Amino acid sequence: MKAFASRGLLLILGIGSGGLSLWSTRLAFQPPSVPGLHAVNAVYAAGPVMQGQARAQFELINSSNAPIRIVHVVKSCQCADVRFSRKELAAGEGVAVECDWNTSGLRGQSNSEFVVFYTLGPDSALKQLRLRMEADVIPFFNYEPRRLEFAETTAEFEGVRLKSSTPDSPVKIVGANCSHPAFRVLTCASHTVEVAFLPEHWTDDVRLTPELTILTDCPTERTVRIPLTVVSQ
Repeated sequence: MKAFASRGLLLILGIGSGGLSLWSTRLAFQPPSVPGLHAVNAVYAAGPVMQGQARAQFELINSSNAPIRIVHVVKSCQCADVRFSRKELAAGEGVAVECDWNTSGLRGQSNSEFVVFYTLGPDSALKQLRLRMEADVIPFFNYEPRRLEFAETTAEFEGVRLKSSTPDSPVKIVGANCSHPAFRVLTCASHTVEVAFLPEHWTDDVRLTPELTILTDCPTERTVRIPLTVVSQ
């Protein structure tokens, strides 16, 4: 088996007006005990990133003495676009894999995985390599509360307030609606929504939790859905 020099892994994350951040990690690649297709680092923790588009570049290495052919990729979601510089590797060769990850709509600790399926030498049986990206996604706005709760027999109203994360990129509410007739949007301002509960329209046989849908002008999170719950007294 050929000896391998130290390899590196680079991840670039960026968002339009949100700016560009760069992380670079250098790791020594050790030939694995089982020959095949291996990554310098199969898991990359990007740290905090803003909502938007993230880009990662993984380096894969053929650690065997036989040629490898990459057949296809299965992704955990449609939010990732994976590209290979080439799909056939001779013994000891490496390949760069670029992955664009759309983090729009994500909040907090998030991840995206994809599995690379390949064949080794004359063996037609598919083998696999799993790669994973992790990030703490920071939204452009926050809202409180995360759930509205109403008493079953009381006509009342509750409100939700939206607050932009950065003053340079203010986010506004552009619309709101409720999924159940027992709830009605009373007011819808640029940063607040008030919802009224109408007990006479409520029944206990509701199968799906009603929701308040808030529409925003934020390009990375156009809609926010807030559960509406009714508590028996």
